[in-house]
Amino acid sequence: MTFMNLRVVSFCTYILLLFSSTKADSSSVTFGSKYSTIKIDSGAACIFENPRYIENGVINREQYGIARGAPIIFKYSSFVDCGNKLKITGILDPNEYIFTLNGEGLFSGRTGSFYQPINVSGKNNIIEGNLTLGNNITLQDSNTSVSINLISNLNGNIYLNGGMLCLMENNLKFNDGKQIVGPGIICESGSKLIYGAKPLTFSENICFVDAEDIQFNADVTLQGNWTFSGNSTLGGNLNSFYIQDGKIIIDKNSSLLIKDIILHDIQDGNLFCMDNNATITFQNVTMYLANDYTFSIGKFATSDQVTFLGNCKFIYQSQMESVIASKSILTLDQGITFSYDPGNMRKDLIVFEDEYSTLNLNGATLHATMTGMQLTKGTLVINSNSYLSAEKNTLIDEGITMGNDNTVDDLSCQSLNGSSLELKTGSLKYRNVSPTSWVMENNLSSVAINANSNLYLYQDLNIAPGFLNYKGRGGFFYAPLKKTNGSLLVSGYINYQELN
Repeated sequence: MTFMNLRVVSFCTYILLLFSSTKADSSSVTFGSKYSTIKIDSGAACIFENPRYIENGVINREQYGIARGAPIIFKYSSFVDCGNKLKITGILDPNEYIFTLNGEGLFSGRTGSFYQPINVSGKNNIIEGNLTLGNNITLQDSNTSVSINLISNLNGNIYLNGGMLCLMENNLKFNDGKQIVGPGIICESGSKLIYGAKPLTFSENICFVDAEDIQFNADVTLQGNWTFSGNSTLGGNLNSFYIQDGKIIIDKNSSLLIKDIILHDIQDGNLFCMDNNATITFQNVTMYLANDYTFSIGKFATSDQVTFLGNCKFIYQSQMESVIASKSILTLDQGITFSYDPGNMRKDLIVFEDEYSTLNLNGATLHATMTGMQLTKGTLVINSNSYLSAEKNTLIDEGITMGNDNTVDDLSCQSLNGSSLELKTGSLKYRNVSPTSWVMENNLSSVAINANSNLYLYQDLNIAPGFLNYKGRGGFFYAPLKKTNGSLLVSGYINYQELN
């Protein structure tokens, strides 16, 4: 049977293809209304010898109905497949049952499940609706873009191949083990990108633009480069994130919030900002350093609980201020050395937002280079045996300074039960005003001054019930009338000198 520009004009009119084979070879079929239907009944076959252009109508294939032959080209038409309803502007290959959107294309499902692959080319394609997709979505190249707005989970991968994926109102949720495969660009507009509960590995480069909420529910291994542009959030739901041969890059004038995650393998060059206007915020993050790590550009901030671990150095060389937020605790754990080495002469680039901002030394070392370092406003907790060190020479001895001779800017120091804060090298300069700004929990808590190290006392220091321990030949330099209150243990020699 041959159709030439078949026009079905009546409401809900059907052409029933009930025979084993019916051939249609015309170039287009135009329907009188959107309710007009070509129906392929169960057991019937419709064979298209030439590409068929279908506009504003319905093709309804019942279960065990057969459509074969040349591609079917839909424009604003409906395709009902075994009861699953789809609005489509695109192409269906009836032999392979692959859908193709080729620019300004639409794949919009009202109900049902579709297990056919979707190929996408050209710009401004849309995949949307209350339907379940059970196969892959593949973008053709860097000139391809698609927007996705699905209610149900996606049970297939998305292959970007250099193209752009944009998320719309609904969250894009993947079933376990499914993911986005780069390279390419992902844009979010207030929606979430949510992965399933099986571990994933990402090997290709991806650029995220305003990715407001990316959530992982299993461990992740990153082997490619992820670049975050605009304002983005990466959440791990307390899973591990391994950076193996990959990088996390915060683009110029951009910010990335990393939250609820355990970061592994951090070292030079795999987590960094592109300029000084970029910011990394850590919220409830544990970060393991694999080697010494230099933070040289941009800013970081902490929120909630943040911990740095590893027998390595965290070297701060940025010229920008980084902030420990109110009610946030930054813990430097056993073996970590936080080395303050800014690219300018400022001593105060590590900023405590207020008195509830806490730096916790848990067996760690706080080190300052020749620039020196000054801490004000927040709280310093000494837990276990922790250390201070500062570089100096015969002309320069800037040291580490606590406070600034202004009561409102005092750094509150709390030495926990039996803890020791030991000055290994250089100088500790004490400028806290309030007598309660240093609290020793018991008589086993101490401040130790190593040989060739110096304590500068610009304000009274109350260390009772703890004690001050000079472990070698050290200096005790004090402003007129300023003194310490507490026990003194001397194992070496003290050079007392009043400051002018």
